[in-house]
Amino acid sequence: MRAMIFMFFITSLMIMGFLFNSDPTNYGLWIKPINFGLLRGAFLFGFGMSLSVCCATGVLTDLTMGFTRALITLIFFGIGVFLGFPIQRTAGWVTNSWKSCRRCLCSSKSKKA
Repeated sequence: MRAMIFMFFITSLMIMGFLFNSDPTNYGLWIKPINFGLLRGAFLFGFGMSLSVCCATGVLTDLTMGFTRALITLIFFGIGVFLGFPIQRTAGWVTNSWKSCRRCLCSSKSKKA
């Protein structure tokens, strides 16, 4: 557990050093803050975490201890990822945002053209 906390700390320091005194809009990130896909995904993620009693990192540590629920969770986590990514690119309830930044919309349209 201490090693994992240490890794999160080192990662946070590296990201902070990378983004310090820089403009995040230069990275071309497209963030869709609020939409139905976000709410549905948050509900499903929370439901899955309550059934498996831990998150994806916890599943990997539980798997090494021999818990069968960890293997079942990992299988369904993988299925969800492989089904979710194609849906994420095509479904309107995921791609359309309820609130968007005008600057982000303009930069994404210019990149597609």
